[in-house]
Amino acid sequence: MKYMKDNNFTIEEINLEINEQLNRGFVWIEDLVSKLEEYDTNRKQYPTLESYYPILADSYKEYAKNIDKMILKVEKLKPRLVSISEFNNGDTNVNSNLKQITLNFDKPFSEVNFLRPTDENAKISGIYKPYLF
Repeated sequence: MKYMKDNNFTIEEINLEINEQLNRGFVWIEDLVSKLEEYDTNRKQYPTLESYYPILADSYKEYAKNIDKMILKVEKLKPRLVSISEFNNGDTNVNSNLKQITLNFDKPFSEVNFLRPTDENAKISGIYKPYLF
């Protein structure tokens, strides 16, 4: 992300990459980017990345202490399945000729990228953005 910020990537591109890293379990990515920005703005005090290692090492110790909180924060961002449009959960008599199943989530996938919907499905409007199979 630091590279992307420094090289004029769009905010959308940066956010997609942040989401991708969060999706991979890199829950401290935003904190690490902040630390790298701190290093960048204090190059007189830290002329090399190696001179900044003690700060980064302390940061990783903090990430380890707070990992459960960081994971919970990311989990709250993930969309949750709230309903299926074509039938109710637990139904035993579902039409076998269904051509589409619509899953409705509590928040749009445009905010987070955890299941990577196709572009076509990401454009669906409304309170809930369904993921179509």
